[in-house]
Amino acid sequence: MIYFLIVSHRYTYSLSNLYLVISIPNERFRLSSSSSSSVSDFLPKLRNFNKSFRLKRTKSPTVSTSAAFKQFNARTQDKAGKVLPVIITVYSDKSFDFVVKQPPVAIQLKEAAKVKSGSAQPNRDKVGEVTWEQIEAIARDKMPDLNCFTVEAAMRMVAGTARSMGINVKVVQFTIQRSMSKLTKNQKNAYAKVEPNKAYKLAEAAALLKEITFTKFDASVDIDVRLGVDPRKANQMVRGVVTLPHGTGKTVRVLVLCTPEKEEEAKAAGADYVGLDEYVEKIKGGWTDVDVIITTPNVMGKVGALGRILGPRGLMPNPKTGTVTMDVAKAVSEVKAGKIDFKVDKFGIVHTSIGKVSFSPEQIVDNANEFLSMIMKLKPSAAKGSYVKSIYLSSTMSPGLQIDAKSVETK
Repeated sequence: MIYFLIVSHRYTYSLSNLYLVISIPNERFRLSSSSSSSVSDFLPKLRNFNKSFRLKRTKSPTVSTSAAFKQFNARTQDKAGKVLPVIITVYSDKSFDFVVKQPPVAIQLKEAAKVKSGSAQPNRDKVGEVTWEQIEAIARDKMPDLNCFTVEAAMRMVAGTARSMGINVKVVQFTIQRSMSKLTKNQKNAYAKVEPNKAYKLAEAAALLKEITFTKFDASVDIDVRLGVDPRKANQMVRGVVTLPHGTGKTVRVLVLCTPEKEEEAKAAGADYVGLDEYVEKIKGGWTDVDVIITTPNVMGKVGALGRILGPRGLMPNPKTGTVTMDVAKAVSEVKAGKIDFKVDKFGIVHTSIGKVSFSPEQIVDNANEFLSMIMKLKPSAAKGSYVKSIYLSSTMSPGLQIDAKSVETK
């Protein structure tokens, strides 16, 4: 179909297989009659449009569309059936410039992925897949039209468009090799040991993770699980707590807000800070130098006033996570022993830390299995289709390793 777009007024008409952007630098214009019936149908609409903007057609230059169509056909013989943006600049002496651009990135991506349309919910529902070779081909094709100076930058823009359409971008080895010049020595060594697109067994990934981590500190081991749920719906929310058999490897700082009769019990259990009014005032002043806050139900009236400070930091006590309880000693002991709470984010992904790189591969596997078992137990009844879509294991500053879901031993 042909689109005549009057740039100065952002007005669009569709006619046939051509996409025309007509800019008028000096004066208004009108199209002359043509043998094409579609163009003839368009002319009255264009004249009415001109009238609505009080254009003086007597002084407007007349442009023959037949010459433009001949040039378009001559330049696009090898691109039959494609939507091509065309910019025509018309001058007052009836001459014009003619520029044919490449098809829009979205259309090329749909052709590459062999899909008819994008996804209505691209962060959850994927409609297709393209490789980085296809991304590079599209980027090189659209390079003159994109606002970037390198092919890598153009590829990132095209890949972003693909993801916003619900099209997965499949990583391949040559992309990593091409970008090696921008990586550090340790990063190059890490990527060299990782096989792209391979789904590792959990035990294999735990052992490999120790080999590709080169940090000078004891890096955390993180697990990310993408679930087939819609977190915007209350009956598909996934949230829970789990006690890892080998702990998290972190020193957890615990604050217990309770009445005086519970203070000794909390201190004996290993709480780092115990009190009520003095800590409430400190928190109001901006102090949040703790990892977990445990409280009793009878003081929630005072703690509730701190919601605006504690909520965004994930420190607000909650009965669902076991941090609002009368048995503060048990709660402190569980947190110190490796109890973690988790919650699915707005993209349907659960992120959490399950240990340290200094752990043995067996300890990492045990913690991961315990966490994934709890995830499976919390499957919402309203969730449709595949529940666990992907699992990735990584450490601080290391590449992510895709896990084969079949290798996970859930209880």
